[in-house]
Amino acid sequence: MTQRTTRIPTPVYAIAGVGEIAYRQLRELREEFPNRVAELPNQIRLDVPATMNSLVAGAGKVYDRLVARGERVVGRRRTVTASLSTHTAPPPAKKATKTTKATKAPATQAPATKTAAKATKATKKATPTKRTAAK
Repeated sequence: MTQRTTRIPTPVYAIAGVGEIAYRQLRELREEFPNRVAELPNQIRLDVPATMNSLVAGAGKVYDRLVARGERVVGRRRTVTASLSTHTAPPPAKKATKTTKATKAPATQAPATKTAAKATKATKKATPTKRTAAK
């Protein structure tokens, strides 16, 4: 490392170096750009069909794996449902031969009276509301 004679921090020098590298690469790309653009239609004609074929093949593989997984899930679900229905099914209920008449149960709470309603109105009137004086 060289000895510094100025007070510029080293990160500033690093940023200047990165900027100079980027500048050189952009100059090279600018010179190559017209050639690359001219080759682009040929490259697209060659690359796109191969890329599409690989994508379709990959999608087919993913679809096949999803189908196999779904078959396992449904198979387990059927096995669980079948085992539950054979082991825990209650015996059929017997039908009752006689029908019974339902009776009304007596009320457990007395209905509200008018005097109770009057009492609540009276307590509301008796409690004063606080008012503040405007100054």
